[in-house]
Amino acid sequence: MLITNQVDSCIISIPHPDDAKLIIDLYVYNKSKPKIKVDIVNGSPLIQIDMSLEAKVSSYDSTSNFSDRKLTEQISESANQYIKNMLSNYLYKMSKEYTVDIDDFGKYCLYHFATVQDFNDYGWKDHFKDSFFQVYVNTNILSSFLLTGV
Repeated sequence: MLITNQVDSCIISIPHPDDAKLIIDLYVYNKSKPKIKVDIVNGSPLIQIDMSLEAKVSSYDSTSNFSDRKLTEQISESANQYIKNMLSNYLYKMSKEYTVDIDDFGKYCLYHFATVQDFNDYGWKDHFKDSFFQVYVNTNILSSFLLTGV
């Protein structure tokens, strides 16, 4: 739902950057609507998704110093990688295993075709299973009382 901008916010749990046994819960939401671009490369869809997210730490272990800028940058990078992996896994599962475009990426492909009939002749539903994805995630950890120690 983050991809289609149909959720206001969600909580995700990511591994702590310094200790994978620890978990950090993040309150995450889209900073702006995700940018989606679809190209046709050698007959197959290449779907690029660029997401700009904001997050607040909602729970953490008490030994971490969240006022340390280096740690917040590490959390941001950890969140980027975690979300990118989760979205990529989801997208490939939808395209390869279920072969269904539930996120409606086909509408971003329409401009490649002169008419709707040309699009229909291309057979988006048949080609979607051959899609490749490039997911870019930029998560900005916002300061909050948890981060500033106030």
